[in-house]
Amino acid sequence: MSPTAAAFDHWIRTAFVEMNTALEELYFAQDDRANAEGIGDDIKATLRAEGDAHAEALAREGNTGGGFESAFAVLGNVGLYMAALRRHEVTNPARETRSPLLAASSLALQAGASIGMAPRFATAHLATRNRAIDGVRKSFTTLADEFLFIDENARAILGMQRAADALHRILPLDISNPVADVLLEAAAAALRDVIAINARLFASLDTDRFFLACGPITSRTASAGRSSAAPTPVIFPASTSSTCCSA
Repeated sequence: MSPTAAAFDHWIRTAFVEMNTALEELYFAQDDRANAEGIGDDIKATLRAEGDAHAEALAREGNTGGGFESAFAVLGNVGLYMAALRRHEVTNPARETRSPLLAASSLALQAGASIGMAPRFATAHLATRNRAIDGVRKSFTTLADEFLFIDENARAILGMQRAADALHRILPLDISNPVADVLLEAAAAALRDVIAINARLFASLDTDRFFLACGPITSRTASAGRSSAAPTPVIFPASTSSTCCSA
């Protein structure tokens, strides 16, 4: 990862999260907790200015360094940034004909093209490829319910992957092979773990707090056998509508 990409990553893990958290606390303190307009405008201006500066520096550099992992991380970071601006009503495709975030849109296209991916923020950015530094993983906020969801969602995904891996290993053996019982039991154990994870999440998640803060930057998706929310903002080119996530 180049020094410029590393600086962006550090900002996403620190000031970006702090500003998002501060804004969510302001929204939640209102009578109309769903309203994000006209609240914390000074924080929003700082969020956009600092994010734009990082995006512009990386777009000019034209090289994230480090191959796939670095480019994938940059793609996730710019997705987090653009999704946050949409959540805070700094951008809104309902009132725009093209993205006002030219540097960020350009950077997303550049990073995506370098690794053969659509310029899209993926669930993996906050799950199976969410690299922790000293135990701290990426997130939009420091809200306890967001971390609960991120962690349990990632655990459930890993459980499904364990089950799929065990079943895949049966193919060269054939299901009729007596030793397939070991792999079938491994798959069943992984799925039982997923059920337990779902139960924990269902029992512990404050849905109002989570969906008010994260719902506007997430789209509905089936996760771990339960309809839940996983971050999937789409990063559109500058020539189309602003980046957004399905509410």
